[in-house]
Amino acid sequence: LGRQGDVADSLWVIQSGVVEIILHTDNAHPQLISRCGPYSIIGEIGVFTREARSADMIAAEEVVAIELPLELYRQITLDFPATSALIADQVAERLGSQEFDVLTGKVLGGYRIERRLGRGSMGVVYAANNVETDERVALKMMKHDIVFDQEATLRFKQEAEILTTLDHPRLLKMHKTFSALSTVFLVGEYCEGDTLRKIIQQQGAMETQRACNIMGQLIDVLHYAHQQGIVHRDVKPANIMVNAHDEIKLMDFGLARRKVNSELTQAGQLLGSPRYMSLEQLTGGTVTGKSDFFAVGCILVELLSGKPLFQGLDLTSMLVKRLLWSLPDSNEIRANLDPAVYEVLQGC
Repeated sequence: LGRQGDVADSLWVIQSGVVEIILHTDNAHPQLISRCGPYSIIGEIGVFTREARSADMIAAEEVVAIELPLELYRQITLDFPATSALIADQVAERLGSQEFDVLTGKVLGGYRIERRLGRGSMGVVYAANNVETDERVALKMMKHDIVFDQEATLRFKQEAEILTTLDHPRLLKMHKTFSALSTVFLVGEYCEGDTLRKIIQQQGAMETQRACNIMGQLIDVLHYAHQQGIVHRDVKPANIMVNAHDEIKLMDFGLARRKVNSELTQAGQLLGSPRYMSLEQLTGGTVTGKSDFFAVGCILVELLSGKPLFQGLDLTSMLVKRLLWSLPDSNEIRANLDPAVYEVLQGC
């Protein structure tokens, strides 16, 4: 149906049969990315991003497919604008949904993509190399399903804005931004290690001194950010990278806010991760640096006990627990817990 590198002049809807999506890279044998069956739309990435075909589309058996030429697709999106959002959702689903995807090996903005590192609600993060200097970087691509969401787009761009103004050894450095594939990419420092979330899942409760070392670094970087007028608002283990020397990097400032700039926040709007949210965040109240430190306390309890402080399965049960909640006794968190550490938790 289509070859990698061809001009993207149409897309198809498969009526019957199976089409294999196969990627060719410089350093690997052809890689099967996915198999698409009846009612699948294929060829949409090239059409939506206005780039050449990103992979081969080869019939694995007899296939019947409806071809939609580019001009007809454009006319349909003019007559029915929701079509663009539908296609954008599918592009977002297919890009970054697996470690080896169609961007592997591609050069974008002067950076060759190696592999996917992670995927969140707003972006997909890839490891990449600068083709001129061979410097390793992390590329964060804004997902295509938020391209039509003006507020989400502003949040994504705001992350780059904030990180370029901050300078702290425990923050990922932001180098630049560029546009490609009909979306925005942030170019940042590449960080070795695992997220604190993964470490907790693999190792459980931490030795007290190690937990205090990690949290001390987090407190230091949050104190710095607050001094610059920045509230992070989404402090959680998944946003903290830890390297082999237990040095951390705080990531994901997509929800961060300057204290003097709150136009992206509406009254009653819930933004962040409920398990680590302060009550004022859960109820849509005024969020300050204190909210970040409430999250610090939640994470420290989790590191000491090996389990989350709040374990509700849904937002309603989480909110009910929070309204009736008080800090557990020291021994409920950890036997023989240092009183000084418990005092920090009380402060949080």
